[in-house]
Amino acid sequence: MKLTISIFLLLLLLNIIHGDEIFDDKVSKELLNELSGEIAKEYVTNISMFDRIQASEGWDFAANYIIEKLKGFGIKNYGIDSHPSDGELRYYTWLTPPGWKVEDGELWIVEPFVRRIACYREVPSSLVKHSCSADVEKAEIVYIKNGDDPSSYEGIDVKGKIVLSQSYAGNVHREAVIKRGALGVITFLPFNEREDYPELIPYQALWPRKKEIERVGFGFTISRKVAREIISYIEMGKKVFAKVKVSGRLYPSEVKTLWAVLEGSERPDEEIILMAHLDHYKPGANDNASGSAGLLEILRTFKRLMDEGKIPPLKRSVRFLWLNEWYSTAPYLKSHPEISKRGIVALNLDMIGENPRKLKSFLIVTKTPHSLPSFINDLVEIALERTSSLPIESPTGENFPFFFRMIGYSGGSDHHFFNDSTVSVPSLMFNHPDPYWHTIQDTPENIDPTEMKRVMFAVSSVVYFISNTDLGEIKNFYNEVFSRSLRRVSDSINSHLSKIYNSKTEEELNLNWNMAKRALKYTLEREMKTLNSIKKLDGRCSKWIEERSRDFSKIISSLQDKMEREVREFSKEKGWNIKEIQLSKDEKELEVFVPKRAEDFRLPLRIDYLDDVLGEGTSKAIPLKDPVLYELINFSDGKRNLLEIYERLVEEFGSIDLKKFKETFEILSKAKLMEIKRKGEADKK
Repeated sequence: MKLTISIFLLLLLLNIIHGDEIFDDKVSKELLNELSGEIAKEYVTNISMFDRIQASEGWDFAANYIIEKLKGFGIKNYGIDSHPSDGELRYYTWLTPPGWKVEDGELWIVEPFVRRIACYREVPSSLVKHSCSADVEKAEIVYIKNGDDPSSYEGIDVKGKIVLSQSYAGNVHREAVIKRGALGVITFLPFNEREDYPELIPYQALWPRKKEIERVGFGFTISRKVAREIISYIEMGKKVFAKVKVSGRLYPSEVKTLWAVLEGSERPDEEIILMAHLDHYKPGANDNASGSAGLLEILRTFKRLMDEGKIPPLKRSVRFLWLNEWYSTAPYLKSHPEISKRGIVALNLDMIGENPRKLKSFLIVTKTPHSLPSFINDLVEIALERTSSLPIESPTGENFPFFFRMIGYSGGSDHHFFNDSTVSVPSLMFNHPDPYWHTIQDTPENIDPTEMKRVMFAVSSVVYFISNTDLGEIKNFYNEVFSRSLRRVSDSINSHLSKIYNSKTEEELNLNWNMAKRALKYTLEREMKTLNSIKKLDGRCSKWIEERSRDFSKIISSLQDKMEREVREFSKEKGWNIKEIQLSKDEKELEVFVPKRAEDFRLPLRIDYLDDVLGEGTSKAIPLKDPVLYELINFSDGKRNLLEIYERLVEEFGSIDLKKFKETFEILSKAKLMEIKRKGEADKK
C-alpha cells in the first residue's frame, strides 16, 4: 500500500500538462473552422461509387477523381507510382494480384425454384472478385460447410458442380475448383459470425496465382438468409441446380500508389506520413472511402489555411498516400527506401467515419508494437482526449459524445509495413469496428460527418504539432509523456504486486516475483525509448531530454528498490524465502543462439509465401501467427538472443509455448528468412 501511495503522489505532482498547453490554440480554431465533415462525406459518397478492387481500372477511376480534386486545391506536387502486378511477381514475400476486368455476372437457382440470387450489375460485390467468364446452363450445388478444409471433400465428387460453403471464397475455390474440378463456388458469412445480421452479403475475392489462372472459375456471395434456404432443400434430400453467366477476365496489370506532398518550409526532407487504402469493392464506404476522403479533406484544409495566411506554413513535409492496401505498399516501400530516413511518424486512416450511435461503435486506435516504442502513441492519445473535451459538431451530423480507445498492436492494414523493423517508421491505425465490414451494407448512409470531423481534427492537430512545434511545446509534451510513462510503470508494478500478495505458496511467490522483475525490465526499456524518441522533434532538445530521461531511470530504480524491499518483507512475514528461479535446460539453450532476418527479407512476412517455398500447408502449420510472429521477426536483429526475444514476446502477449517458439524459428530458417548463429559467431559478425 505504501508503494502505491508514493507513486500516486508522484504522478499527481507530475501530471499537470493538458492538451491546450501542447497544441496551438489559434491554429486549432482555424482547423475547426475549416475542416468539414460534410465535404468529407461527399468525398466518401463519390469514391464509393467506384468498384475499386486492387490492380483494376476501378481503382484508376477513383484515383483520377482524387487527382481532379488535388488540381482544384492548387496542389502541384503529386503523382502515381506504378508497379507490375500479375499474380506471379513478388515484392519480397508479397505476391501481386492479377488485374481483373468484368462486365457482368448472374447466378440463378433453376431447380427446385427459379430465382436470381446474385447479379453484378445490381450488387457488384456479389460477384467474387477475379471471377472469370462462364456460361453454365445447369449445374448441381453441393454444400460443403468448411470448403477450405481438404478433409471435408472425402467421399464427395464436386467435379462439374458448384460448391456452397461458409468458408472464404478464395480458399474454397483453391480446394474445390483448382484441385478438384468444380465449376465455381458460392459463399456466405459463417453461421457464428455477426449472427444478428443474417442479410449481410460479403465482399470476397479469389486471389489466384499466375499458375492457376487457366483453371480459375467463378464465385458468388449470398446472404446467410438465402444460404439457409438452399441448404434446407439439400438437407431434405432435394437436389438444387443453378444457372451461371459471367463475363470477366484476368490480365497482367499494375498496382499503384497515388501520392501528394505538402512540402515543408524549413525541413522538407523530414516527413509526416498520412495514408489510407483507396482500394476496395463498391461501395466500401467506411472501409475505406472514409479514410481516403479524410486524407483529401485534411490536405484541402491545410492548403487553404496556409494560402490564406491563417496558419503559418508547415515546417516539415506532409506526405499523403492513397494505396492499394498491402499490394502497392510493398513495391512502393521497396522503391522508396528513403522513407525510413525521412519518415518521422505515419498515421493510417482505415475506417474513420462510422456513425457510433447508429452502428454502436467507437473509434479504436492501434498503437505501435513493443518493438518500436514511440512518442506518437501518447501524442495521439492527448489529441483525442482534447478532441473529446471540445464541442465539435457538424451541421448534418449527430450530436453525441466522442468515444475512443487506444489498444495494443495489431496488423491488418498498411501501418503493418511501416512498423516493420526494416522500415521503422512508427505508425498508428485509426479504425472503427463495423458490423457491415466487407459487406454490401457498408454504405455512405452509415458515415457521420461529426465523427469524420472529430477524427480529422485530432489527426490534423498531431500533424501540425509535429511539423511546427517549438522548444517550449516540446518540453511541455516531454513532461506529459514523462508523467504517462511513470503511470504505466506504476500500473505494472501494482499489477505484479497484487499477484505477489495473492501468492499461496513459496513457489508461486518466487514465480510471480521473477516474472515481475522481467516485465519491469522490459517496461523500463520501452518507456526510456519512448521518451528518447521525442528527440526526433528537435535535436536541440537532445541534451535536456537525456538529462530528464536519466531522472526517469533513477525514479524507476528507486521504485524498483522499494518494491523489492516490500516483497522481501512480505516474504519474511509469510516465512518464505526469495529465490532466483534458474533457467531451464531449454531456456539456457535459447541463450546460445542469436537470430537475424535475412538481408533480402524485408517488410512483413506474407504468410502464404511459406507455402510456395516449403510446400502447401506450411502457413497453417507454423505454430505462432501474427501479431506474435510479426514481433518475433521484428525483434530478430542479430543482437538479441532467442531467450531475450522469447521474454519480450511473453511480456507483450502473455504466455507463449516454448516448443512452438522454437518450431517457428526452425520454419523461418528453413525458408531462408532467418539466419540463426551461435552467440560467438553473431558477435564476430
